[in-house]
Amino acid sequence: MNAQALNDSAASAPSPRRLIGAYLEELRCEALRLLRNPGLALPVLVMPVALYALIALLVAAEATAKDPMVGVFLFSAFSVMAISMPALFGIGTSLAMEREMGLLRLKRAQPAPAGSWLVAKIACGLVFGAIAYLPILGVAPPPAACRWNRCAWSP
Repeated sequence: MNAQALNDSAASAPSPRRLIGAYLEELRCEALRLLRNPGLALPVLVMPVALYALIALLVAAEATAKDPMVGVFLFSAFSVMAISMPALFGIGTSLAMEREMGLLRLKRAQPAPAGSWLVAKIACGLVFGAIAYLPILGVAPPPAACRWNRCAWSP
């Protein structure tokens, strides 16, 4: 009787509401972990916009005035940097450190959905990428300030 009761309760799948709750809790914990780490949050959120303001707006201002495509290139390059830094440092390095400390083995033993930690890492990386990209949009000169040469765009 006891063995059958244990097998029946173990075979039942958790409700969708509990699954969503587990994913949201893992996401909340991952976001707090990233925000509480000043060695990660500060460089990821501040460095791309600071470097863009220094290099693109101050150092290369004369070159951008002569050729607007230089400004487009610098904006694109620093935008890619802002979006890829959270992916590299927020997901890659933390995953490597957690693997080395044995936390991935601990997460497998927890009563949580199997991929919840990976979904949380990817979602936080996407959100941090968007948060790091928004200041660059705010610092960049408006498109109306650029004088575009139509001939440069035609094939």
